[in-house]
Amino acid sequence: MKKHAVLLTLLAISIAACSGNHTQSLPISQTNEAAVPSGIRRLHKPPRPTPFPNSIYTPLPPDTNVQRSVMPTPFDPSLPLSSLGTTELVNRISSLTLPHHRSTQSFALAPENDHESEGVFLFGNAPPYNALFATQTAYEAVQDPVPFPPGASGAEQIFAPTMHPAWGSCLENSSFYISSAAGETAHFTVFNFCVTSATFIFDATIDSTFLRDYVRYTDGDFPSYVSEIFTPDTVPSATSTWYSVLYNFHRHRYDVIASVNANGFFQADAFGWSIVEPYAAQGTCPRIAPALVSHLSAYDTATGGWDAVTPFMDGGAYTFIGLQGGSTNSCLLGDATGPASIDFTLITENSAWEATSPRTDP
Repeated sequence: MKKHAVLLTLLAISIAACSGNHTQSLPISQTNEAAVPSGIRRLHKPPRPTPFPNSIYTPLPPDTNVQRSVMPTPFDPSLPLSSLGTTELVNRISSLTLPHHRSTQSFALAPENDHESEGVFLFGNAPPYNALFATQTAYEAVQDPVPFPPGASGAEQIFAPTMHPAWGSCLENSSFYISSAAGETAHFTVFNFCVTSATFIFDATIDSTFLRDYVRYTDGDFPSYVSEIFTPDTVPSATSTWYSVLYNFHRHRYDVIASVNANGFFQADAFGWSIVEPYAAQGTCPRIAPALVSHLSAYDTATGGWDAVTPFMDGGAYTFIGLQGGSTNSCLLGDATGPASIDFTLITENSAWEATSPRTDP
């Protein structure tokens, strides 16, 4: 898959620390909406209400105070772009280095070059949607969001959560964590699909500045940022410009993080996702701090409103909970050596979900 080739390439250079093979955009049947693209396994998971169980792994406290706030409304793609702010985040995309690796025998075992994913997948042949919106959890590295399992080989690289609109969108916004024997790093990244060699174009450290400007407790007790990817074009095309924006709670506005032109890259029926996506180190599967997505919704240009992501949407669009194909998915499903280390729970069909790990301490 294209993004797998990107990962292998980036692992060889400094940018590799924020590289991640993701689910490749594949065409689907334009006549059978029930068709599932090769590479994705449909799951049938009924919604389960919160709260989170008290037996899950939770991170250490942040090194700065994270405030509570009401949810902002999404940015309307039809509004003037001049109403957007400019981020003060430093783009460190060219200065990252990949750490090394290690595992324990509490959970299932991840094979070499493991790549798994589970979550919401979005489909449809160019329906009237041009934006995707959601909250996504974010943690600093000092909070220990992905404890490295003793004895594992390599480095954990985990996107938790990560979102990419369907319908020809160029961009993907992710919380991305790298964990190794040497320690952990935490990132907010933007990936660009609309270039010949698809690659990451933005990486910011999730630190006290990121928390101050973009992270709040908006749903429950888990810190989250408000993420949106959109094009101003009513009908996305091969000439559309796509924008990644985050809501700046400190300045009460949306900030542009990255923007790219499609440059002729366009596939109307390309699928999208909102998923947890581990690239586990070889050995015992990793645990993660709770990953939460809420308010997952798409802007309907036909009605001028935001539609919660549901199984069946306007213009023939549809969504389902899926699992990465071509993988044993041992960290998400478990195997003969032990149970899953990451548990996926659907909260609201299909606009809110959580991924958590069991607590292993007594």
